[in-house]
Amino acid sequence: AAFFFFEYFARVDPSGMLDELAAHFRVQNYQLGELSAFFYIPYVVMQIPVGILVDRYGPRLWLAVAALVSALGAWLFAHAGLIWEAKFGRFLIGLGASFAFVGTLKLATIWFSRNRLGLLAGLTQGVGMLGAAAGVGIMPILIHHWHWQWIMKAVAVLLAIFSILIFSCVREPQGVKKTTDVASHGANKPSFFRGISCVLKSPMSWVNAIYAGMLYAPTAALGELWGTRFFHHIYGFTQEKTGLMMACIFVGWSIGGPLVGGVSDR
Repeated sequence: AAFFFFEYFARVDPSGMLDELAAHFRVQNYQLGELSAFFYIPYVVMQIPVGILVDRYGPRLWLAVAALVSALGAWLFAHAGLIWEAKFGRFLIGLGASFAFVGTLKLATIWFSRNRLGLLAGLTQGVGMLGAAAGVGIMPILIHHWHWQWIMKAVAVLLAIFSILIFSCVREPQGVKKTTDVASHGANKPSFFRGISCVLKSPMSWVNAIYAGMLYAPTAALGELWGTRFFHHIYGFTQEKTGLMMACIFVGWSIGGPLVGGVSDR
C-alpha cells in the first residue's frame, strides 16, 4: 500500500511542474498531455495480465520487480534531455505501477477474510489517493525550493527502497502455490476465457465499470494534470493554492474509499 502511495505521488508529479517541463523540453501543452498519457498506456493494457500473473505466481516478487521498474522510470525521467526520453520514463513508471493496486488486493485475499475485502480495498485506495494529494499539493511548494529533476531522483530512490522492503517483508503462505498447482491439474481447471466471459456477461460489472470510468476521467484530467495550471492561469490563484485545491479531490477519495468499503462489507 505504501508502494501504491509513492507510485501515485510519482504519477501526479508533472501536474505541479508543467511550466518547468515545458521550458526544459521546449514543448507545447499538447505534448505535455502526451507525456502524461504515456503513464496510462501500459497501466491500462497490463491490468488483466497483472491479475493473471499475481494469481498464478503470487504478488511478492511481482510487486518488488514492479517497484524497481517504477524507480528506473522515475530515474530516467529525471535525467531526460529529450521529450521521448521523458515519455519512456513515464511509460516505465506506468508499467511498474500497474501491479501496485492489484497486487495489494491479492495480498488482502491471501491474508484476510473475505468479509474485510471491501474495507481493505478502500484503505488501499485511500492510501494511494493520499499520495496523489501529497503530489499535487506539495509539488508546487517543493518546486520553489528544489529543481524538479532532484525531486524525481528522490522519488526514484524511495521507490527502489520500497522494492527492497517488499521483497524482504511481504510473505506468501506456502499453501497458496500448492493449492494453485493442485487446482491446475484438476478437472475444474479455471479458464481465463471463461472468467473473462463471466465478467463481460455481468450487467453489474458494466454498470460499475462505466460509473468508475466516468468518475475517474475528470479526476485524472483535472486533478492529476491540468487543474493546477488551469486555475493558476485562468483565475490567477498562486500555484501553491491551486495545488492544495486539487489535493482536496484526492483527500475526498481517501476518506470515501475506506468508508464506502467498510459499509459495503457490512
